[in-house]
Amino acid sequence: MLVMLKGMSGIFCRLLLGSVLLLSALHCRAAATTSQSFNLQPGWNSIFVELEPDDDNAATLDDDVPARVFNLNDIQMVWAFPRSGSTVQYVEQPAEAGFSNPDWRVYIPVSQPTAALTNLHAVSAGRVYLVKLGGSVARTLVVQGRPEFRRIQWQPESFNLVGFHADPDPLKQVTFADFLALPGSSNPAIYKLVNNSWTLQSKNSLVEPGRGYWIYNDGTIKLSGPLDIADNALTGLAYSELNSVKSLQLTNRSSLSLPAVQLSAFDFPLRYFAGYTPAPDRTPQWLALTGVGTAIASGKDAAYLLAVDRSAMTGTVHGMLAIQGGGMRIRLPLRADPIAAGSDGLWVGSVTLNAVSNVNATDPTVPELAPAELSFKLILHSGAAGVQLLKQVYLLGDFGDPDAPRTVLVTDDNALPAFTPLTLSRGENIGHRISSSAFDFSGNKLLLTNRLDNPGDGLRGTIELTPELPTHPMRHRRHPDHDNLRNDNFQPLPAVAASTFSEEVWTISRAIRLQPDQNLAPSPVAGLGTITGVYEETLHGMHKRDIRMRGRFTVHRVSLNDELDPAPN
Repeated sequence: MLVMLKGMSGIFCRLLLGSVLLLSALHCRAAATTSQSFNLQPGWNSIFVELEPDDDNAATLDDDVPARVFNLNDIQMVWAFPRSGSTVQYVEQPAEAGFSNPDWRVYIPVSQPTAALTNLHAVSAGRVYLVKLGGSVARTLVVQGRPEFRRIQWQPESFNLVGFHADPDPLKQVTFADFLALPGSSNPAIYKLVNNSWTLQSKNSLVEPGRGYWIYNDGTIKLSGPLDIADNALTGLAYSELNSVKSLQLTNRSSLSLPAVQLSAFDFPLRYFAGYTPAPDRTPQWLALTGVGTAIASGKDAAYLLAVDRSAMTGTVHGMLAIQGGGMRIRLPLRADPIAAGSDGLWVGSVTLNAVSNVNATDPTVPELAPAELSFKLILHSGAAGVQLLKQVYLLGDFGDPDAPRTVLVTDDNALPAFTPLTLSRGENIGHRISSSAFDFSGNKLLLTNRLDNPGDGLRGTIELTPELPTHPMRHRRHPDHDNLRNDNFQPLPAVAASTFSEEVWTISRAIRLQPDQNLAPSPVAGLGTITGVYEETLHGMHKRDIRMRGRFTVHRVSLNDELDPAPN
């Protein structure tokens, strides 16, 4: 069963779904295509197109032109009612005389004498089209394109020409009453085109895929189906080289519980977050998404984290995500670009401490499971200088050389005037800033030992909290017992080497160690764009015995820039 986002730490989720998307300069649009087939009968047919026409050929720019989509020689005309905000009475019999509303659009092939009347110039997903087929033989129309999910904009007190993302499996189809969560007293007029005539259907008849219906909405119909998806996934999920994890939220808007909502990615290398192993290790688990299902109660949400496993990729890959449940089948295109080689760049994530040593225990050096977790932000940069721990970083622009504009990473506040913010908000230039309140030290960067791609015995560093540091926990500028000054003449106290605690404010040190996972999935080798591992810290100077802490860390690469604080152009 998939694990919901609420089971993860808040910082991890915000970083994962906020900072990564904010800093990524690449916004790839998913381009995977599939097809939809329609069995057209001689005469009039009402079809619901789920796909945005696309022949998967970058050289062609007119994929949505009706002549390319409705390319059967026997098609005589196509009518569409594209305005979702207008009210309309349904066409009693589909004939040219019935399309008197000026909002109707028509496509007539150039082979027809009335082709000049064409005013339908594009075909789009989520629309119903009335297609007139000539001759006496049924034909199959195949539409190729990118699937998209578009909610129905229902107009009350009016007939609506609509279609649904219904499951093509006859064993999984449901009635209109269940599909639209109709109240018991509601009995809307539902018309289906059969043998050139609109035929009244019962609300207990099954919803069919690829078919358009006239449905009178008396004000009680609100849904596009029992399942709804969040806006970020309506046109699919695209993973750039800086973004390996995305969220998908499903909502059950029906009045019934959906016991088995299925997610399938087929041969696309997609993984889902399945929770952590038991404490104290709490290793994140990412499992292959192959027909994974879950139950969603009525009116409830199910949120998932989906990641692409780039270890299974040799280049850009395309695929399809199918979501099935409650009689619906929603298809979304998937795309993933190869991740950048190496480990250089800016990595942002979080640390979650879940164990701390007990100074009064028999063995005060062994961390024990804590009654509550503590999470804080972690910022690392890997480059030619090595791996550095950062307490803050700005993402800015450098446009001094118009022929070579670039984005830069800046840690020094004094250097900010030399660069340009990248965002304009409320008329002001705003720079992107990431900071962590959990680390403070002299300077802006702390060099760690070893490298992310060759961590050895871990990335190690020591933070010295000197008495002069403003954030020193024992320093109180206004308190005479915590200023390291004599109370009689306010001169500095003499240093006493015999005891650390002879001074009012003394040096406190934090020895940290980050040990990345190298043999767990996902790991940097697995290509998930995420590094997980063990975080350890030894705090010296707050107690006569050292305090040891342990937990897990997760970081995600949000920038490929391998340089910090460059000189401006």
